[in-house]
Amino acid sequence: MKAERLGRRSVRVLLVLVMAVFDLAVSGLMAGGPVPAPPSAVVIVGVIVALVHWYASMFGWGGRLVATPHALLVRNVFIEHRIPWDRINGVGLDQGLGISLIDAGGGERTVRSLLFGSSMIGDLLGYPTYRRAVVWIEEHKSVFCAQGASNGPYVRAVRIPWISLLVIFLFCVSGVCFFASV
Repeated sequence: MKAERLGRRSVRVLLVLVMAVFDLAVSGLMAGGPVPAPPSAVVIVGVIVALVHWYASMFGWGGRLVATPHALLVRNVFIEHRIPWDRINGVGLDQGLGISLIDAGGGERTVRSLLFGSSMIGDLLGYPTYRRAVVWIEEHKSVFCAQGASNGPYVRAVRIPWISLLVIFLFCVSGVCFFASV
């Protein structure tokens, strides 16, 4: 079995809609004023828009669960957890998706996914998407542990996707400058 990803498509669609409304509002404010905005203000607004887009894109597209033959990767916005399959003690839905694992020292720790975090709607509906994620994790754990998955260390790493920041920055600053000049 090869690596598989689990994300949340509904979150991505919602983020695209929210960011489109945000862009229209910013463009309307920049272009609709009676006095043209000075170039420095346009650039500052472009930078703010770029940072908001970057964070939103990292949440929606960067956040996911990845099952590899050696470990479960829990990718949050800027933090990635690498959890070897044999260290997973259990998976639960207490305040969102929580993965209980055994530390190297024998203690327990819970890793949470921002993408599968606690929500009021989830509490009301019983977290159906999260329940599928729990089953998905448990199925992959049983398959990979049966194949003799490695028992490496748990690793928590910071990852900052700079290339996506640069692309979004150039796109947003040029877009805001364009709409401010219209």
